[in-house]
Amino acid sequence: DMVGGLPVRVWLAVYGAGAPQGPLAIVAHAEVPQGWFWDGASRRPFSVDPGVELLGDVGFQASTAIVRGPRDPFAAFAGADADKSGQPAAWLVRQFAARANFDRDKIVLEYREPLPAELADQPTLEIPGTDLLRAFEQRAREAFVVGPAPADGQGAQAGTLPQVRWQYVDQNFLGTVSRQELLQPR
Repeated sequence: DMVGGLPVRVWLAVYGAGAPQGPLAIVAHAEVPQGWFWDGASRRPFSVDPGVELLGDVGFQASTAIVRGPRDPFAAFAGADADKSGQPAAWLVRQFAARANFDRDKIVLEYREPLPAELADQPTLEIPGTDLLRAFEQRAREAFVVGPAPADGQGAQAGTLPQVRWQYVDQNFLGTVSRQELLQPR
């Protein structure tokens, strides 16, 4: 994959039925080349309920947002390109992000559910901490187990994900990177 022309190695897994049937859990591990680093684990635009979530023994920066539109890399997992009104499928998303390996690696966990009917008319989330969001965020925390992988690799299946629109697995999903500056002594 490429982020702004930079070759970024991305391993990605998608679990779940997708909308309208059910939620998705997305796991990504992204690695930048030597001399680059991931900037602070950034939040999606117009997200609410930011904070640090402890999953396993790892602290993740987390936030909740509505994701919809033609630039959603995971829109195909909704089962259709658009809902009955002709609008792109919309999701309620809780994203968790952590950096590792001197900020050269980044782990992104994203939990998605079809956008609830009571939020359908909202372009963005405006009121943080509602009962609906708290319950959703609890389900998001419970969707992921962070720890050592099973030794037998049970559940892992290698292959490609042709449904992912890779051109949009960019700074909106992974975040931004910067060049490492080495100080030159004078």
